[in-house]
Amino acid sequence: MPPPPTGTVEGVARRLRPLVEREAIWAFVLALLGAISMYLTLPTAILLSVRCIAGKRRGGDGSEPAIGAFALGTAWLSFLLAYPTMRTIVGAAIASPDRARAVGFLIGWAILAAVVGLLVEFMIRSHPERWLARRLAVAGVVTVVAAGAFQLAAAGLAGRCDVRGGTLIDCVGVTPWIVVAPALAIGGIWLAVALSASAVRRVIRAVAA
Repeated sequence: MPPPPTGTVEGVARRLRPLVEREAIWAFVLALLGAISMYLTLPTAILLSVRCIAGKRRGGDGSEPAIGAFALGTAWLSFLLAYPTMRTIVGAAIASPDRARAVGFLIGWAILAAVVGLLVEFMIRSHPERWLARRLAVAGVVTVVAAGAFQLAAAGLAGRCDVRGGTLIDCVGVTPWIVVAPALAIGGIWLAVALSASAVRRVIRAVAA
């Protein structure tokens, strides 16, 4: 028997996951992205993991605490993988004589990390039928991850980055967070591909029905 159409009550029920299951899935995904996102996803990953472990809600198979614990371990591994470059960036920011640039860099990091948390919380709690809003939220997360990855790559490739004598501009190689512009392009491309894939699936379902 073919699966029920997504527009019916049966189709919606089939696609609804318990809230705690969605939290566990996103905790693990964000923990995996921690190393390449310059730690931007780690605060939300850790928060969701703790909620999965300490919370009393359980999903269908009750595996959420185990997934949360695994996500915490993955977050720690991501932290260790990016630690050498992040230590250099933070050290250069602290030692930089250009305090405005350093503060701007840190504020930008905090804002992007908060954006990840807000977007993921929206996706966890939103109804699956709000597919367009959910795709936009995922595109936002992709944009933030891309911004962190570009900034981290700029720091890793900069040859003059030195905690003892380098400045923050030496470490990141560009004006802090100028990488948001190309990251927005990456997020836009992801959104276009996701919407195109959704349109193709809907056409296939309509023809099959």
